[in-house]
Amino acid sequence: SRLMDRLLFPNSFGLSYQSFDIEIVPEGCRHHPDLLEGIQEQVLKVATFARGWDEQSLDHMRANFKLGPLYEANSLVLIRKDDTIVGLVGSVNDWRVDGQSLIHLCSLGLLPSAQRRGFLPVLLGILWTLTLCKPEFNEDFRQGRSYISAITQSPYLYAALHNLFDLYPAPEHPVVPDEVRR
Repeated sequence: SRLMDRLLFPNSFGLSYQSFDIEIVPEGCRHHPDLLEGIQEQVLKVATFARGWDEQSLDHMRANFKLGPLYEANSLVLIRKDDTIVGLVGSVNDWRVDGQSLIHLCSLGLLPSAQRRGFLPVLLGILWTLTLCKPEFNEDFRQGRSYISAITQSPYLYAALHNLFDLYPAPEHPVVPDEVRR
């Protein structure tokens, strides 16, 4: 199919949703820095325009936006429309610390054309499913030994995560427990 011919990562697979093409990279993104570098400008545009900023802000983003976390991602989902990235979510979902799992959402953004289409819960579900396929992470989750972290200013992401997990800090959890802070 047309989509399969345009997959960027060698171990990825694709699907179509509405008029969007979605590439799912189950693991190993960080082992392809050349491929990540190839999408860096599109990622910067998503990060800029998802914030409601315009073309004038791109130079500021190039100088200040932290792209390093993208290069640490293990799993990645790219959403394209007409061969242009309009959304992505990446995670470092292979960290184990003191016998516990830590999943970090390191790159997340949706252009306005991809917003309000139900992508965020689906993307988080895909990444969660990929992570739980790993037996040690699945067992950690079942035993309550897994944590998700994200750095965000998005109230939508905050609300989505808050609906799924105990979130810290939160109005009902103003104090972060020692085991979570550790």
